[in-house]
Amino acid sequence: MKLAQIALLAGVSRTTASAVINGKAQQYRISDKTVARVMAVVEQYKYQPNQSAAQLRSGSSRSLGCIVPDLENPSYAKLAKHLEQSARERGYQLIICCSDDLPEVEIHLVQSLVARGVDALLVASSLPPDNDFYPKLLNSGKPIVALDRWLDPQLFANITSENRKGAAALMQSSLNESMHRVAIIGALPQLQVSSEREAGACQALKENLPHADYEFFYGHHFSQEQGAVMMNRALEFKPDLILTTAYVLLDGGLSQLVQRPEWLNKLTLATFGNNRLLDLLTHPVNSLTQQMPIIAEKAINIVLKALDGDYQSGLEVVPRRLIIRNKHNKSILMNEYHA
Repeated sequence: MKLAQIALLAGVSRTTASAVINGKAQQYRISDKTVARVMAVVEQYKYQPNQSAAQLRSGSSRSLGCIVPDLENPSYAKLAKHLEQSARERGYQLIICCSDDLPEVEIHLVQSLVARGVDALLVASSLPPDNDFYPKLLNSGKPIVALDRWLDPQLFANITSENRKGAAALMQSSLNESMHRVAIIGALPQLQVSSEREAGACQALKENLPHADYEFFYGHHFSQEQGAVMMNRALEFKPDLILTTAYVLLDGGLSQLVQRPEWLNKLTLATFGNNRLLDLLTHPVNSLTQQMPIIAEKAINIVLKALDGDYQSGLEVVPRRLIIRNKHNKSILMNEYHA
């Protein structure tokens, strides 16, 4: 069914039918009676407008591209869900892609999304903050919002969770004076978020447990597989506390601890991220959760302002929430932390 046929069946001009279907009846002073007649035909024949043609006319695809490292990572899966919901509520379709934390894959995905005509990009990038790929794309007129992992705030709009103070607060909440060795399990040390978490953890150790030895164990990716590998390496260090910089790393690490139950009675565990399963564990794990609904809402608002011609660079930081659990399987949500 074509637009011309809809117009013929409704007894109106093609221009009138197009205005009604595109929600511009009031703008062109088309009567309610005519609107009802056109929409009755549309509903009867289940007419769907040609989106490609609409895109050419308006210059907008009403779609946004989103690239995250890995949807198996619960944090990014939750962020993608809230971004999609927020975009959909505003009439935009979100196209979600995974880079697997590989810069060459990320660049290819960006190029594919741009070729599809997305109006803007939301990216949790594996590229370094000083890369030249995104500045060139931004200069071409494509709005870019950096998520979680920030890009140059002098050029780009960034929305991220607090990392350094959060890491310090999480570490401080998990320490006690009897500890002598602390292991921190992370991934991709070249990322800005990794260096910030490392700095925060070190700060808390130096201020609260200066006599302790500590060591960082970095994997190649934020994944369960790398979490398992790094957990085995960390256990060789014989730590009293293991802190993971992402829940997906803890998840992989727990698969190894289950096979070595003697360690569970010796270890204190803490992690960035959160999962409801942590409330069910008999072994308490302090965690540092992100406020994903707030991040997603702010990110989509930044995108929509950019599409209206108001693109503002900078770095907006959303505080995390510290959850302290005790041996009785109870948790205390700390809305604010000080580090």
